[in-house]
Amino acid sequence: FFMDRQKKRMIRSASVFIWIISGMSKGFGLEKTKPIYSVKKKNGYQWFVPDGGKIPDKSPDDMLDSLPLVLNRSRTTFVKSGNFEGKPIFLKRYNYKGIKDSFKNLFRKSRALRAMEAALRVENIGLNTPSLLFACEKRIFGILINSFIATKGILAKNLVELASACSCHDALMKDVASLIRRMHEMGILHVDLKGENFLVDDAQDVFLIDLDRLMRKRFLTIKEIIRNLSYLNASFVNTIELSKRLEFLDEYLKGNLRLQKLRNEIIAGIEEYTQERLRKRY
Repeated sequence: FFMDRQKKRMIRSASVFIWIISGMSKGFGLEKTKPIYSVKKKNGYQWFVPDGGKIPDKSPDDMLDSLPLVLNRSRTTFVKSGNFEGKPIFLKRYNYKGIKDSFKNLFRKSRALRAMEAALRVENIGLNTPSLLFACEKRIFGILINSFIATKGILAKNLVELASACSCHDALMKDVASLIRRMHEMGILHVDLKGENFLVDDAQDVFLIDLDRLMRKRFLTIKEIIRNLSYLNASFVNTIELSKRLEFLDEYLKGNLRLQKLRNEIIAGIEEYTQERLRKRY
């Protein structure tokens, strides 16, 4: 009986080892779970509402007009905040980007729906993101006209604002490094990992936002890790000194012997991609 138990333990250990070296392959415990939400039509829009949510009486356009504070205005998005029905809210509209993008959207989900599904997955694995209220989209004969996503508003600043105000404490940066390492170890790749996409509230809790391009993969390659970290590095080249950014990297690498051995290669790769991103974006 004792030998049978011992053999079972050995088999389980071997199975876990094979699963890890195979990149945590599908069918061995990390299957993607489908986010749960309801789909309804109202006021010319299709609404996607998580459990416990409700469709507002106003159209998303009217809601956006009624909110007083503009948080971001760009070619691709328009974000406002304020109170709606007595509660703080963030409301983002994804703008029309042209005929080419409209053709692509015939065969894919809207950015708002992708962001909502990603946020639900993030919540399900215990990471912070502003609580979802709803997402919605308008299509005419399958052509996406616009889409919106709404979350509960939180009192917070993004990491770039904190760095500019010299408020990025060492403890906070270590928390962010640990958070990103945890994401990468779980196969989560936030494609646009810039400082503005991390919000920090008064309790120093960190929230992920702008999730429409978030991906879940079985295993992140070194190149994907380097490129991902370079986006964050580019956000702070002019506000956080190099020694502090290297401390951030060491906190990220902590406990992973494989990555620690590649430290110099990772630093060189981050620098190369950072310069590329600075030329293209900043």
